[in-house]
Amino acid sequence: MSHDAPDSLFLIVGTNPLPVVIVAEYFLKKNDLLRRIYLFYSEERKDKNQSGTYNYALNIEDLLKKHFPERGLSINRIPLSDVSNAKEIFRDMDKSLKGTLNRDSKVHLNYTGGTKVMVTHIYRKIEEYKREEKIKKTSSSYLDARTFRIVDDEEGIITDDLRKEIKFTLDEIIRLHGFR
Repeated sequence: MSHDAPDSLFLIVGTNPLPVVIVAEYFLKKNDLLRRIYLFYSEERKDKNQSGTYNYALNIEDLLKKHFPERGLSINRIPLSDVSNAKEIFRDMDKSLKGTLNRDSKVHLNYTGGTKVMVTHIYRKIEEYKREEKIKKTSSSYLDARTFRIVDDEEGIITDDLRKEIKFTLDEIIRLHGFR
């Protein structure tokens, strides 16, 4: 990847962790400068009828650290208290990201996981950070479920079929989904 490659990868953890970990694996394999991963997950809230994805975030973290032990990855789990409320998402992001990003940070958001509301407001907040010059550069992408390729918002398709490139064992897939 270029000198303008991201040093921080933002991933949104939904109830299917597989596409999220596939994206993380791809970026970690292609970008030696990538050291910080942020996993945005929903807190379980019965009062909001909101399922929690914390355990999926932990499982993703465990798998990535197992696959990239030499990288010294910094994996930050960012809890979102109300995934249907923009103001709460912004507040949670400001609270959790304070002191971890700086004016030289190059952030890439992959918005494959999570809900539409989570994606929309996390994307908005990242753009606000850039406008306010709290971070240097932003980019974003998603994993296309029909072609199994990552599509960058600016560059278009940036990968071949990831089913040919990213591999996991059956045991890893089972553990990723919280089964033993």
